[in-house]
Amino acid sequence: MRSRTIAAVIAVGVSATLLAGCSSTSPKPEPTATKSIAAPDGQTPAPYENACDGKQAVLSGDGTKHELPKGCDAVSVVSSGSTITLGATKSIVVEGSNNDITVESTDDVTLMGSNNKVHVEGDKPEVNDTGTGNTVQ
Repeated sequence: MRSRTIAAVIAVGVSATLLAGCSSTSPKPEPTATKSIAAPDGQTPAPYENACDGKQAVLSGDGTKHELPKGCDAVSVVSSGSTITLGATKSIVVEGSNNDITVESTDDVTLMGSNNKVHVEGDKPEVNDTGTGNTVQ
């Protein structure tokens, strides 16, 4: 009787060990980053990429010429080394560097990049400059 009990305990132990290997979970895959300026399909540009959707525009693409002659309420510049011409805006955020930006008028300019030149044709805006070597005239 004792040998049956020992055999049963060993069988349960072996089964538990084998089943433990089957129940392990594989690591979860890391999420893949997508551009925030792309549409959900990842291919089609969002309606505000390099154009104003009526409220906002994101200007991207390095070393290019961007023009929004009618302006836009909020413009975000993530481009570097570009020439940018804007109509009237309420706010501009510049994350890129080495841009030459001319704007008809704006209330607020935030500069986070470096060596950007912002020429404002209207009244001087409120400026928040956390970058280096930027000028607002």
